Amino acid sequence: MKVSRVETLLIAPRFALCRVETDDGLVGWGEPVLEGRAEVVLAAVEAAAELLIGQDPTQVVRHWQTLTKGSYYRNGPILASAVSGLDQALWDIFGKAVGLPVHALLGGAQRDRTRVYAWLHGADTAALVDHARLRLEQGYDAVKLAPARALAP
Repeated sequence: MKVSRVETLLIAPRFALCRVETDDGLVGWGEPVLEGRAEVVLAAVEAAAELLIGQDPTQVVRHWQTLTKGSYYRNGPILASAVSGLDQALWDIFGKAVGLPVHALLGGAQRDRTRVYAWLHGADTAALVDHARLRLEQGYDAVKLAPARALAP
């Protein structure tokens, strides 16, 4: 099994994904994004992809070492974000190849539950309150929001 293709996807307004494909049809997904710099990170993914094409995707740590330590100039947030997305996609492929969830490859589950939050959307206070009530009904007990323009000073 070899990496045959790496594709990047820009998702408006500020998100990105990378898709790593193998010659035998396995696909792994990762999220290589630095908020506000998605296009630059995707360019770094495309440059790094040249080092992965034709390589065994299950050698995840070896690839991470090459991508992070294999040149004179190291890391920074752009490269770290690009490598992170590729790393996620390679682990995704590895897990699929051996029929295990990725957490099993990394030493097992670390917790039984994870608290998550939901975004609130609304143009004014009443809309935000209504959306918060909906989120509570959906089972969320934590929310995140950007203040509505009507609430801004």
